[in-house]
Amino acid sequence: MGNRKAFTDLVVKWVGEIIPGADYVKVLKKQLDALSDEQFEAYVQHLETTGDAIPIIVPNYSDVKIDVTRNLAIGKALGYEFFQHLILTDPVSGLTYQTPVKYLLLQLPIRRQQQMLEEKISIPDSNRRVDDLTGQPTGPSKGASWTFPEVQVMRSQGALRTLGEGLKYCGGDTKGFQAMNRQVMETGGVSLDELQKTPTRVKSTETLRTYLLAAHIENNL
Repeated sequence: MGNRKAFTDLVVKWVGEIIPGADYVKVLKKQLDALSDEQFEAYVQHLETTGDAIPIIVPNYSDVKIDVTRNLAIGKALGYEFFQHLILTDPVSGLTYQTPVKYLLLQLPIRRQQQMLEEKISIPDSNRRVDDLTGQPTGPSKGASWTFPEVQVMRSQGALRTLGEGLKYCGGDTKGFQAMNRQVMETGGVSLDELQKTPTRVKSTETLRTYLLAAHIENNL
């Protein structure tokens, strides 16, 4: 029982340090105290054998905030180093070396989105079939599509130029798409900087503007 109380006090103390003033700290203590001795022992063994972590719940838009600087200080107090040297192996030479700079290492959950499966990709027959409302390839001319979650992932990775090419020049900007194809045929490549000098826009913007005007909503799209 003494070890159980020490464990509970330790967990409540450090969770309270991570989210000070949160009601969840009281809820967590109540949940641990409600376990029988057998359940408590099984839970601790589960944490030790599986590597699972005690969950910390912070509701959105609450006054309690997760603070990175505070967490770094807590890690230091617990003797945990968030930044570590990496031991890497060169794929060509096979030599193993240690990085001179420390990098942030975190254990994060990863879930692959359904939209990112290769099953979505197909080879279009041509690029001649275009939707009248959006200017985007459709039917046999459609090779792939991006969902909003995919766009968010790419934006978070800094792939802004890739998004610009896919959503604008290959996503409904017919004049820009024609200019892009012309560059490919004349020079063998495409420069987005050169394409951006031409004031073209995607068809879906024009369509949305027309819909709003039809609903008597003035807009500057």
